[in-house]
Amino acid sequence: MEAHEVQFKPELALCEYLSHPDERLRWKEHSLPDDDLCTENAIMIKRFNRFPLIIDPSGQAIEFLQKEYADKKLSITSFLDDSFRKNSF
Repeated sequence: MEAHEVQFKPELALCEYLSHPDERLRWKEHSLPDDDLCTENAIMIKRFNRFPLIIDPSGQAIEFLQKEYADKKLSITSFLDDSFRKNSF
């Protein structure tokens, strides 16, 4: 890019490009941990056009999603739940 004199910002992070600072602050308020991996996962969930399967042994993602999408109908289940097959389809 330098050879062709195209202006660019070398320190630009993918998270900064794909999300807005206000959005990242709201995610942090909704209990999303403040690290790049969690932010990248939140960006994928936001941009995903299908229902993602989330495996969350720590429970952090569930807490974040319940706060972030409080106005939506979320279905939270577990592999240990007897009705898992009914809820997951």
